[in-house]
Amino acid sequence: MPEAPEAPLVLPLSPYRHLWAPSFLFLAFFVIFSANARKIGNADTLPAMVLPVAILRGDGPFLDRWSDDLQNESAVLPNSVSRSRGHVVSRFPIAPALLAVPLYWPQVLVLDLLKPGWDRPSVNTWAFFNLVEKNSAAVIASLVGVVLYSLLRKIGLSNIALPIVLAGMFGSSLWSSASQSLWPHGPAALTLSLGLILVVDGTFNRRKLFGAGTATGLLIAFNLADVLFAVPIVIWVTQVLKSQRAQLLWFYVPFATIVVTLIAWNLYYFGSLLGGLSELDERSLNLIPGSGFLEGLAGTLISPSRGLFIFTPWIAVALSTLPFTWRRIGEHPLLSWMVLALVPYAYFRANDPIWWGGQSFGSRVWTDAVPVLIVILGFGFDWAWNRSIPVLLAFLATISIAVSIQVIGTFYYPSTWYDAPNSVESHTGRFWDISDHEIGRCLEEGMHRPKALSSLWGRFAPVGPQLPQ
Repeated sequence: MPEAPEAPLVLPLSPYRHLWAPSFLFLAFFVIFSANARKIGNADTLPAMVLPVAILRGDGPFLDRWSDDLQNESAVLPNSVSRSRGHVVSRFPIAPALLAVPLYWPQVLVLDLLKPGWDRPSVNTWAFFNLVEKNSAAVIASLVGVVLYSLLRKIGLSNIALPIVLAGMFGSSLWSSASQSLWPHGPAALTLSLGLILVVDGTFNRRKLFGAGTATGLLIAFNLADVLFAVPIVIWVTQVLKSQRAQLLWFYVPFATIVVTLIAWNLYYFGSLLGGLSELDERSLNLIPGSGFLEGLAGTLISPSRGLFIFTPWIAVALSTLPFTWRRIGEHPLLSWMVLALVPYAYFRANDPIWWGGQSFGSRVWTDAVPVLIVILGFGFDWAWNRSIPVLLAFLATISIAVSIQVIGTFYYPSTWYDAPNSVESHTGRFWDISDHEIGRCLEEGMHRPKALSSLWGRFAPVGPQLPQ
């Protein structure tokens, strides 16, 4: 009898094979986010920058050890911190700093070994703090990209998930702001993306519910304005599990724990549900002339120096495709609710007395909403690819413009535009000057700025308006 053919050799597949693509994507994001070798921020990110070190040193959520270093010559602390109940505390939410603690920990160990005493500001003018903060912000932003890539694949956009997430991450303030320092936007975008991917399909188990409840609670803790995105997640989970109250506890317990803790902190140290933000808002109203709703809405969307549609023009194209993609988006009810949540979010941003977000690059205040906008981009691009060459070309053009603008912000911001020839805070009409805008000023001045600095540590000297303020 003829011999039976040998069975083909089949090598066992690694159980970790599905991690290769996300791991490579994370590494690529981190390298590019770190390519400018500097931190971009201002005094508003100061508390989040130093607070993880205070926690690791055993000080708890207080900045007391740096109180003298933070004061200016008149013994005045920067606006981002306040004295309350015998401690120096952040006026901004402390949750972003808490998230950064495990990211700081290995870096602090290395710096303690190589450079003892590095955390004394007089030793290094905050250079080491800037280095650790920038690395942590880049890690968080890179995780946002990985989660969004997985989310796009989960909602039926696998064929374009990679190019869309690259376009959205590098063509938005997730690059020029969130990945550069510990603003609340990177953590908020991460928890929003996690909340969506865990519950968007309406199938739950205890781990997913616990994770989603934690992510949704943290979303509010990172940025109170993001309650507008948290509410749809809470309603969606409650609606799907309305007949399974025991299951709902796995979502509500971590969610409520975080929210109640946030409220208790805000009331105890600031006497307000808004926490230190209420004090900042009061100062802003006293120092900066207010603008009406229409001016704020136009400014936050189309101002030459702050407009969302100017700095991230692919968003305008993506929104214009909603009439054609709404039915497909509606196959995932939570996503359609998230899209609708953009309306009250825009209303909130327009009514903010500082709708431009202070001293920062571009449409930073919209960063938290970018994950939702990337989802809209994915559905719109997919529709254009199959149905409309003109819209597809518009997408390609606006994505290219957006990425170019973010490159300018990442490598050339800051410029003298915010304060010269006069401060935009007292001359808000400058936000509409098309002959002298921040993009142009950053490009012009940045191209003539010396690129080579003396050392790696020197490259992480503060960039942007610095403390004390």
